[in-house]
Amino acid sequence: MSSGLYRCKETFMLSVLLILCVGVVSSSGIQSSPMQLILQAQFDCYVSQNNPDSAYGREVVLNVRSCYDGLTHSNQRSYIQFNISAIPESAKILSAILWLYKNPEGANPGVRDIQVFRVTSAWNEYTLNWNNQPETSQELSAFSNVKGAMEWYSWDLTEDVKGWHKGSAINHGVMLKDKAEDSRIDYASVFLSREASHPENPFMKVDITENGSETTTTQTLPETANEWRILVLPVIIILAGATLFFLRKRFSRKQKSA
Repeated sequence: MSSGLYRCKETFMLSVLLILCVGVVSSSGIQSSPMQLILQAQFDCYVSQNNPDSAYGREVVLNVRSCYDGLTHSNQRSYIQFNISAIPESAKILSAILWLYKNPEGANPGVRDIQVFRVTSAWNEYTLNWNNQPETSQELSAFSNVKGAMEWYSWDLTEDVKGWHKGSAINHGVMLKDKAEDSRIDYASVFLSREASHPENPFMKVDITENGSETTTTQTLPETANEWRILVLPVIIILAGATLFFLRKRFSRKQKSA
């Protein structure tokens, strides 16, 4: 058999193995890379039980307070809403995290569980007060253990944002409240609002992928797919090297015998 034929066979085998390698590597690009969106608060305010007709939509803080001195209930709750129209319709939401910065407060800071509930009816930040609070879901969306001031605190609102994005729920934002209102000790968690002239304004960090399908194998089992590629690619490379070595050895022997 001529040396040209052996070289053709060698080239053919090498081409096939290279195509397999490229296919394995390029398949990792089927799933879109995650993207991150930073959304600023669209509306926010707080309401105060001991001033039930007052609106606080222009304040630079969002108060969450638990206090009852035996005569007056002085609880306070905060409301916040984000415009999520920047999230593409085809996107798959991986996570949506609310971030608030806690400002120093005058009351006992304590350690408080601050709960978040999804709001289910409309409200206006400039007219909202304790007496006309909107309806909220009975199901807890998230909670965060809030401690000292001058720190960022977060709440995982992924499921709520997914519902708003899909249209299964209307986006009226969320309400924050102390888990144990009417404390005999005055506990206050004071966060900066969107009106504060600070860089620490409320924001929501949303991680998405542009490939919105949640049913494809690469979307549902990305870790399994990556593990498969990690295992197969070295095997293909080893086979490619062994095949080339074998073909070159046979070709060398044929040349000697000729």
